[in-house]
Amino acid sequence: MITEPPATPPETPETREIHNRRLADDLDALLKDANGQSITLARMMEVLGDRGHAVLIIILTAPFLVLPIPGISTAFGAAIFLLGACVMLSIRPWLPKFIARRELSNEKLQRLVNGVERVLNKVEKLLKPRLSPLTSKAWHWSIGLSLCAAAVALALPIPIPWNNVPPAVVLMFLAFGLLERDGVALLIGHALNIILWIILFLMGDFILQMLQKVWDKVF
Repeated sequence: MITEPPATPPETPETREIHNRRLADDLDALLKDANGQSITLARMMEVLGDRGHAVLIIILTAPFLVLPIPGISTAFGAAIFLLGACVMLSIRPWLPKFIARRELSNEKLQRLVNGVERVLNKVEKLLKPRLSPLTSKAWHWSIGLSLCAAAVALALPIPIPWNNVPPAVVLMFLAFGLLERDGVALLIGHALNIILWIILFLMGDFILQMLQKVWDKVF
């Protein structure tokens, strides 16, 4: 049975402190909590608290940019879509139980964290709080909608090399913008998302033909 997603509680000094944490602190907290063991997505959401939307999206997106893992785009895209929906509805991070109880081995968690750290080292100096009204809850609907659209693009089984990279870049800009309250990063993410979907629309017939060829070979 799928439970209702939890509402976002009012902000307290404790939650304010969580919001002011750095991404590196979130990653350290996950590794420390796992303590060399496997960890479920549900437990990761508990550890990350209200920052779980953006941090989990960054963690789930990183493999497509730095250490590709075959066959995960549809599953990760579905999880990111649901997290984006939570942002759009301004509710706490939530996933259905059959997804939330999925485990990551400590080896995979280490690889994902290392991948995120590699991305973070490249973008950390560029991110800073600016155009903060664009990151407020009043605009979460647009951020969440853009996250959902990019997640659908990520999940599409397009048989083209590196097809997951463009939507992953979009997701990174949106998630980092949300996490660091950087309105400029959000605007870039929105713009790239629009360009991405225009390209997908223009390539629609070609993509369908490629998918048909793959279907014919497999079946």
